[in-house]
Amino acid sequence: MMYIHMEMLSRVLWKFQPELAKQNNKKLMLTRFAILCLLVMLAAALRRPATFSCVKNFSPVHSIRAFGSVRPSIDDVENLSYGRAAKRRGTGSRKVPHRLNQEERIEFDVAKKKHFVALRGSGYRKERGASPLANIYRQYCDSIGIPCISIKRGISSQQKSVLFDGTILDEVNIDFSTLRDSDFELLKNKIMNEANSGNYEGLVSISDGEGPALDQAEEKVLDDLLDSEVIWRLPPISTVFTFSIRNEAKKFASAAASLVDTLADTTVHPSNKGDDE
Repeated sequence: MMYIHMEMLSRVLWKFQPELAKQNNKKLMLTRFAILCLLVMLAAALRRPATFSCVKNFSPVHSIRAFGSVRPSIDDVENLSYGRAAKRRGTGSRKVPHRLNQEERIEFDVAKKKHFVALRGSGYRKERGASPLANIYRQYCDSIGIPCISIKRGISSQQKSVLFDGTILDEVNIDFSTLRDSDFELLKNKIMNEANSGNYEGLVSISDGEGPALDQAEEKVLDDLLDSEVIWRLPPISTVFTFSIRNEAKKFASAAASLVDTLADTTVHPSNKGDDE
């Protein structure tokens, strides 16, 4: 009797075996798909720069807030500098030249160490229709979250490039847009104090760079753009310091870069406050 029941059970299981196999295959496929999605998300997260919380009155160097998906990676900056496509689509643009020649690459390597770039004039190259060195250094500053400091030698956008006595002017331009934080007054005040310290006899003028003054509503729009747009689409937010003595322009650019690094070392991020406790 038991044998008959076992035989009947085996026939029933055999009858529904294809259906059970289909269900198992479906579950297996769904499981594999879920694992694949998790791996893709993990790979994308690993390609992004590290993110940190932002503190009041500017969180300098590497203060990337929620911009891991907006800022370019160091690898993509290097790719653009060689004329190669970036891994993340939209990081560069054919309308904005980034590929460097041999001479510009030397200047770029020096700039990455000093945290300011020295341009010949505006760095404009006729065959490219713009300044690849200025563009790629701004991308680099965006990738690591520091202000874009540049020296335009023998040029001033605010006035004539040469004074009446024949003195050639140099311009130190500090672009804060690469911080992706509209609240950078602490850093700007420190830089202004350095400029007005009396150590720069050749300082001719201080002025706002490109871009009009913004009201509260426009600042909100700017904040949204800083959160979402790639750097080559963002307008510069800059302060311009014009010098009649070239060595002082370099000295001031170096001092401003040091202030950024010093402030970065002394700033305590809220997310890290408990680390030392």
